[in-house]
Amino acid sequence: MMRKKQNLVWAVLLFISVSLKTTYGDTLDPVMDRHLVKQAELIFEGQVLEINFKSSTPREEEEVAIPHSFVTFQINNILKGKAESDKIILRFQGGRVGLDTPRTLRVSGIPLFDIGDYGIFFVRSNEVHICPLVGWRQGFIRILDNAVYSDYGHELRLFEEPLFAAAIHPHDILDYEAFSKQLLEPTREIDQIINRNLADETKLLMRNPDAVKEIDPQLLGIRSVLLREERAGLFQQLMPPDALQICQDFRQFLLIRDFNVMLTQRNLFSLDSIMNQAELSPQTIELLQNDQQKLNIEQIALLNRRVLEDLYPSFLLKSLDQTIGYGPYNEIAEFRTQHISQTYRHLVSSEDQKNEGPATEPDPLPTGSVLDLKSCISQLNDLILYVHTREELERLSPVQSADIEKEFYSTIPPPMQVSFDLSMPQSTQATEEEMLELRLLEESGGNPVLKR
Repeated sequence: MMRKKQNLVWAVLLFISVSLKTTYGDTLDPVMDRHLVKQAELIFEGQVLEINFKSSTPREEEEVAIPHSFVTFQINNILKGKAESDKIILRFQGGRVGLDTPRTLRVSGIPLFDIGDYGIFFVRSNEVHICPLVGWRQGFIRILDNAVYSDYGHELRLFEEPLFAAAIHPHDILDYEAFSKQLLEPTREIDQIINRNLADETKLLMRNPDAVKEIDPQLLGIRSVLLREERAGLFQQLMPPDALQICQDFRQFLLIRDFNVMLTQRNLFSLDSIMNQAELSPQTIELLQNDQQKLNIEQIALLNRRVLEDLYPSFLLKSLDQTIGYGPYNEIAEFRTQHISQTYRHLVSSEDQKNEGPATEPDPLPTGSVLDLKSCISQLNDLILYVHTREELERLSPVQSADIEKEFYSTIPPPMQVSFDLSMPQSTQATEEEMLELRLLEESGGNPVLKR
């Protein structure tokens, strides 16, 4: 029975790796710098001191013990939030599978750490989510020789592109339910203008999400949006190509779509029409004083974004004019070496770190100044104060360390790529009967399947 259970453990993990490999791959929901800052409970600059491993405790005989890494960080500088001490332990799904085996479970999208790794970390939901970083590996900025890089190995740059700041991203909406209610029940004249600019199918789904079955599927995409050439080109640049994947449902997707359409519209807002309906920032007032016919289409998008931020400060996340983004990929020696320590097997090649796409010529990168550690922290500090009130920052509770001595439970993760750094021996491969159990396990959402 023990042998069969051990085989089932390995088979479950193999099944995740093989059957679900292409669902996520290493393609995570993209987040921008403003989302990292807003969603993080704790942002700190620090270094990895220690890595330990422990597997979750199965609650039923059929459940699987999932390996986890407990990573201890030295906190050198807190940018946002509070910690209980100058050290913190974060728990990540994945790690060495038992003390008597060199096998390592790796979950794609969750960063791997070595002792000595230094960076900036955006922490959220420690011991709750399988990765306690916002955006998973996107929530780790690697610092090497005073230079800053993404965990993929791209240098970070500061872009001042209006479209980066203007685009309405799915994560920009802070409360879909409350926002939808205000838009459907307009109390201000300006709310009525926004309501009239929402498509009929959008308002139908906002009232009744189940009505999606009654809507022509062609209306549930972006091709149904008919705009003139200038506006159509801008809309395509504003609309995230993977917005539908990021949104929870069509209701959210259509709201994002319609708001990005509004960004392309000249003279949607005027200073006289909204001056007494909302508290406008000096920047927004200055933008509205321009002759909109003389502004280029990208400036129009940024103007409309700034107005919407002031109209709905509780629902729409603010964005700075400057945005931290990815520059070129750098094949840094630290990203290419295979480092094997007593505590962690870290098999990462340069190919692992490349964010490969289709075999086409890449679009030219926008110009932007390369960030170093000082300028990166300065930009993050500005962004923290821009997207938060001081009261919000003061109300943040200290983030607690993970406790490796405490039992914890972990279910089969959602579809994602899971791989092993070493191949599994023949003796641990699943039998036909065990693979049938695995299929039933997946169909039941990871709940134990009772045998008959």
